[in-house]
Amino acid sequence: MNLFYSIAAVICLCACVSHFYFGYRRQVVPMLESPFDLDAKTSLVTTYHGVSVFLSLSTLVIIACAFEVISSMHGFGLVLFIAMNYGILGIWQIYIAKMSDLEKPFKSQFQWMLYMLIAVFSLLGLYTSH
Repeated sequence: MNLFYSIAAVICLCACVSHFYFGYRRQVVPMLESPFDLDAKTSLVTTYHGVSVFLSLSTLVIIACAFEVISSMHGFGLVLFIAMNYGILGIWQIYIAKMSDLEKPFKSQFQWMLYMLIAVFSLLGLYTSH
């Protein structure tokens, strides 16, 4: 069992739970109740569900790599892709938080921390799996 993949898997699971529970209640529900255009609402809900699929599948892949269900040869490309995606998501969220007018942007937009930790531990798992 790869310790770094295991840590990344636990953080992925936390990100999934946070996304499904807090993201839905704090972002999707208020957005659906807001008075803006139905097309925009539909696009944002579709994006939310797209992110949900990515978070869920990437969590399953990293769990499978942690328990060595997937061979290291096949897992390498998958985990590298997942780590790069999480890293880009984290960097993008840091940028958006810095550019926003929020009073405490890094407190309200905390997911970047989870995304960066997942990326780092996934890459460390790749490094130690060979």
